[in-house]
Amino acid sequence: MGIKMQKPSKDEIRPNFFQCPNILIDKFMSELSGSDLKCYLTIIRQTTGWHKKEDRISISQFVKTTGLSNRSVIDSCRRLVAFGLIISTKDDDQNNHFMLSSGEDFTPHEKSSPHEKSSHGVMKKVHKGCEKSSQVASEKSSHTKDTLTKDTIQNTLSKESCRDVAIADTATVDKPNKTKLTAEETEANKATWIAYATAYKNRYGVEPLRNAQVNGIISKFVKAVGQEDAPSIARFFINISNQFYIQKLHTVKLLIADADAIRTQWLTNRTVTASQARQADTMQTAKSSVDGVLERRAKRQAEAMGDIINGECTHV
Repeated sequence: MGIKMQKPSKDEIRPNFFQCPNILIDKFMSELSGSDLKCYLTIIRQTTGWHKKEDRISISQFVKTTGLSNRSVIDSCRRLVAFGLIISTKDDDQNNHFMLSSGEDFTPHEKSSPHEKSSHGVMKKVHKGCEKSSQVASEKSSHTKDTLTKDTIQNTLSKESCRDVAIADTATVDKPNKTKLTAEETEANKATWIAYATAYKNRYGVEPLRNAQVNGIISKFVKAVGQEDAPSIARFFINISNQFYIQKLHTVKLLIADADAIRTQWLTNRTVTASQARQADTMQTAKSSVDGVLERRAKRQAEAMGDIINGECTHV
């Protein structure tokens, strides 16, 4: 028998919302499972829902909030990372930290962005936002032990939000624009990632980690080996049974580090294992030794033949 959900009070269901990216509904809703959606909403609530860029969220917090099992939470978070919706990191104590992805490598920007306006317009917007108190009525965070009043939470979040927005917008104004990828480059990067991720899951049974750093490596790899060949080479890389690659679980860092060698093996349809390399080295050493013996023998024979000819000439 399931747990009977208690009817919420009027105060609990009053308008106190947090924002959710439109792309969740427009693009990913059909591809996300119920477990994925629960975990994603939890991350949104714990980060932007509290005006924070990232938050430390333990597995037990996910379990308590979503009602899912540990395994379901872990699998869903990995899928969200693979979709590019979130970024997951660990601190020095191996605690899980989550933040929403900026979406630069996965979705187009909104038509109108505050960062495209002048610095005067940006700062004016910031000050205006600071003067207006936040309308978000936040409940107590699941990992916060201190009891705070509603007004204290609202005032604190309003000040922190204004400060963070001012810092972010100022940095954006001063920072030069990055070179945007062409549509062709974006499609090539996407195809390469799909080929790599599919082969990775077939081999290891899990989705590979995907974050901003991984996206950058994939982009560099595509530029190194060419857009047309990149997906096939990435797929070929996963199937190389090199002991070192297997120990490192075929990471994308190895893919870019050995791009030239992997491409050559793909073109020749031939992989070189460590044992084969040692065998080739041994054979080359043996060949060099034999060549040395034959060269010395030929030299001695030539010298002997020269002595015989010189002797015959002297006798005559």
